[in-house]
Formats: sequence, structure tokens, C-alpha cells
Amino acid sequence: MVSYLQLERTAGGTIEVQEPVVFDAVLSSGGTQIAYNTATGELSFNEAGHYYIDWFVAPQFGLPTDGSNFAIVTSDGAVLTGSSHVRVSPTVGFAIIEVTLPNTVASLINTSDSGLTLSQAVNTKAALAVFAVAGPDTAAE
Repeated sequence: MVSYLQLERTAGGTIEVQEPVVFDAVLSSGGTQIAYNTATGELSFNEAGHYYIDWFVAPQFGLPTDGSNFAIVTSDGAVLTGSSHVRVSPTVGFAIIEVTLPNTVASLINTSDSGLTLSQAVNTKAALAVFAVAGPDTAAE
């Protein structure tokens, strides 16, 4: 079985600089390779492998001079950024990360130079999906 996880945030609020996006709902999950901590906003990768992550965040307001920037930041130092030059447009991004050590963690972090308030005009303020794309559990059975 391929491990996967789909997360959503429907709560409003502001994501401050260098703070994680904390998702409030797990929409679907399968397998044991990926876990999510709803208190810290951290994804945990329990097995080595390659993982594909896709996300969007819908800001309503912010005053960053560098646009809206969110990045997957891992505990082993990877920073993979998605950006939008329009301050009130969804910011999207994707990443493929290689996890070499079990229990590696990652979060979606606001890397803009200012806090960003999430949109009040949409139901889903942010979403993230992650799939194991190569590793022990992805082999055909």
C-alpha cells in the first residue's frame, strides 16, 4: 500500500513569519509511513524513502515586500519554497523530499518577510497532500 495523507485548514487566523501552517483536519490517510501532529503542524516520516508534497495557502492580507512565500522545511535542513507575487492570491508549491533517516519531520512554514492573514472569502484556507513515491511500501504487491 502506498502511504498518503491529505490535510485541510478551515480556520482563519494569521500565520506569522517562520511559523507553521497548522491544519485542523485530516481528510484522508493510509499506510504507516506518514503521520501528522495537529498541535505542532509537523509531518513525521517514519520510514526512509521519497515523498511528494503538494500544498496551497490562501492569504487575504499581509504586507510582505517579497510576496507570499511558504516552504516545506525539514528537520534535516531542506527548504523548498512555493511563492506568489500577488499578495492576495493563493500561494502554491510542491516538493519531492528524500528522507534518509526515520522520524524526519517537516512543516509548511511562512517564509515571507511578514505575517499573512488567511482569506475569509474561501472555505478552505490551506491544504496539503503528501504521498510516498519511492520506498519500502511503494513496491507492487
